[in-house]
Amino acid sequence: MQQKKLTAKEIEEAIKKYSQVLELKPNCVPDLIALADIYEEKQELNKAIIYRERAVKLMPKNANARARLAKLMLAVGKNKEAVSYYQEAIALNPQQPAGVYHQLGDGLTNLGKLEEAITAYQTALKNKPVNPNIIKQKLTDVQAKLIRKNEPKPVEKKPQSAVEKGKLAHGLIQQGNINEAIKEYEEALSLPGDKPVWLYQQLGDAYQKNNQLEKAIAVYQQVIPIYPKLTVAYVGLANAQAICGDVEAAISSLELGIKSNPVTTQWIYERLRTILKEQGKLEEAIARYRSQIEQNPTHPGLYVQLGDVLGELGEFAEAVVNYQKAKELGLEEP
Repeated sequence: MQQKKLTAKEIEEAIKKYSQVLELKPNCVPDLIALADIYEEKQELNKAIIYRERAVKLMPKNANARARLAKLMLAVGKNKEAVSYYQEAIALNPQQPAGVYHQLGDGLTNLGKLEEAITAYQTALKNKPVNPNIIKQKLTDVQAKLIRKNEPKPVEKKPQSAVEKGKLAHGLIQQGNINEAIKEYEEALSLPGDKPVWLYQQLGDAYQKNNQLEKAIAVYQQVIPIYPKLTVAYVGLANAQAICGDVEAAISSLELGIKSNPVTTQWIYERLRTILKEQGKLEEAIARYRSQIEQNPTHPGLYVQLGDVLGELGEFAEAVVNYQKAKELGLEEP
């Protein structure tokens, strides 16, 4: 029988209850695990990690606890930590399910430890996984990558211009070599002369992808005064700030982007609405959109966004009015 899904209110009550127990009994493992499960279900993975780490410390011989923590580490891009916890879990109990070896292989691949990844994938296949074809494909890809890695590489002249280095960095990103890509972007921006705007943007995105959020924020803040109409810079900055927990700063960054370029792409408004919704501030979102519409009455995207928020609050008649207005204006991407 399928378990009933908890409502948002029930989830918050459960969090409150378990947190109160932990205030009195900070080493209560069942409540630590329960909180970790709730936050994992909510996709608040960094919070889930905190509680799983505490549980692991209290259960040093529990292989399953380490494997679950490793899975979270892998999901947030902390490959080194993930691999370490997977290996500890296997050391405690080598008879792990195929999924553990599969995920270990993914972490090792991300770290460039291809030979170890191949062994992990092969072990996963021996343990009869549910979807063997997925693992077989990853195994084939890693084996091919290892062959290419061991092939003698022709001596190539290293690109010297900022644009050349930026293109090289973009190629490295596509290959999954994010650290090398970041190095090339940094070198490109250190060269004398003017730099194309996409160099800054892509470096900021690379930092963010690599969980180097403070550096990402610094790059976006550096490029915005130079290119005040670069919408992606405001959105990238807001995303990094939101991940760091500074929601007010994220909202301010998006509003600055709108102010700098009122007729901007619709997705900056969508990101603002998403952040306000996550904060339970839909009424505030409505006020902000109405204010923007007063300043930009012919912007169809604003009416669509306002209609979406009104719909989420159950104001369907008013939502329809705004959708119709957007349709009259053409519903074209600005």
